[in-house]
Amino acid sequence: ANPKMPIISYAQNASYNLGYFVPILFLFALISSSRKKVPSVLWHYLALTAALLISVSQKYERFLIILLPAYAIISAIGFMGIYRISKKLGAILLIATILLSSAIIYYNIKDVSLESHNTEILLDATNFAKQSACEGIITNSTKHFTFFADKKTIGYPATEQEFLKLAEDQNISCFAIDSFHGLPTYRKFINDTYKIIYANSSGNKFVYVYKK
Repeated sequence: ANPKMPIISYAQNASYNLGYFVPILFLFALISSSRKKVPSVLWHYLALTAALLISVSQKYERFLIILLPAYAIISAIGFMGIYRISKKLGAILLIATILLSSAIIYYNIKDVSLESHNTEILLDATNFAKQSACEGIITNSTKHFTFFADKKTIGYPATEQEFLKLAEDQNISCFAIDSFHGLPTYRKFINDTYKIIYANSSGNKFVYVYKK
């Protein structure tokens, strides 16, 4: 019942997330004779899994992690293909790969540290909700609020009308909106209608808790 998200969601920061030069190795394996060395089960796995990811309503970059094992193996086969035909340039290719990989690992570690800090604001919001008088919460971060806030939680329905009916039927007076797990399309209505009782942000991440 969540709002549909475009397939382009998977392509955000694609070159950075995929390692810049690694897509080149993957494409080389795809278009060169190296593809004959890729087990057919990997191609089928990639195709079927990609189709499943496209079919889900919410699309996040992190969902692509399920494709990484096959992606890494095929890219490695592409690397070996380039390495063999480069002959004397093989050592240079190897050194360049090590340097680029090290740089990517370094920046990914920085990103993980930043994301850890960002997630703290979501956990702080769940702690606030736990201490509040809210009997239940409508939120897209259902697992976080269920576990850490120890409250009844329900995900946002697709439309404003369904939201109002759900809140009335379930007697829920608190609503959380955050940028971690998708935003309802009627966010402006919630912001204009209900009182903000909690607000926090970090970088491009934010969490708001509203009450009737």
